[in-house]
Amino acid sequence: MVWIHNDLRKTHFHNYTDEEIRKFFGFDKILVISEQIKADFENLAQNEDQKSRIVRIYNPLDTEEVISKSQEVGSGKLEDQQPLTNNDQPTFVSVGTVFPQKGFDRLLKVHKRLLEEGFQHKIQIVGDGYDFENIKKLRSELGVENTAEMIGFTDNPYPYFKNADFYVLSSRYEGFPTVLFEAITLKKKIIATEVSGVGEMLEYGKLGLMVENSEEGIYSGMKKALENPEFFEKYNHNLNDYEMPFNLENSVKSIRKIIDNL
Repeated sequence: MVWIHNDLRKTHFHNYTDEEIRKFFGFDKILVISEQIKADFENLAQNEDQKSRIVRIYNPLDTEEVISKSQEVGSGKLEDQQPLTNNDQPTFVSVGTVFPQKGFDRLLKVHKRLLEEGFQHKIQIVGDGYDFENIKKLRSELGVENTAEMIGFTDNPYPYFKNADFYVLSSRYEGFPTVLFEAITLKKKIIATEVSGVGEMLEYGKLGLMVENSEEGIYSGMKKALENPEFFEKYNHNLNDYEMPFNLENSVKSIRKIIDNL
């Protein structure tokens, strides 16, 4: 049995060819983390027996731990930070490694544009990475230091999730952004660009607002949140009824069932 945790065509070290991917059919079961990757393998399968070996299992998430850690005040190495947002203005949070692909530059530009249009709000960017100083410089150039907070690295981002009004995924591209499963676990109102995996994770718009993968798309989503926050209530209702297939207990049950049937 083998568990594929990435899109093999888009890895950091090597982009697999069709011939290389077909070698995985030598395993009794091929576990993959998304429907998109499953479909790719199915297209390469040469018979029904090979297709039957492919099973989609999401990366397990300890949802109980996420919920528990979200109750903590203060986080990780930034003891002086208090992840409590002011209730006087809506707050948007975005969490991730600060790389260009995450689109934090787009998020800051949209933030500035909305402020200029009179929509008072705040944003928080949680994470560190090689592009951190560039994003910090852009924040200064845009003059939004007082409304855009750059938290940096923390080993517990969940209080920031919990205390924000909205979660924003501003990415230019992704493989399978599991950060959305964390936002879903904490029942956040989500705005996400339509990158790989987002449709599947948000059940194609049932669990959050999917927007065009562009600065304009992010702008339209955040503006909708500020103009008409009631619009997002339908997502809350759906999240309350949602059974999380990615939680640790469900994932373990699925894996045990597969092993028992080998």
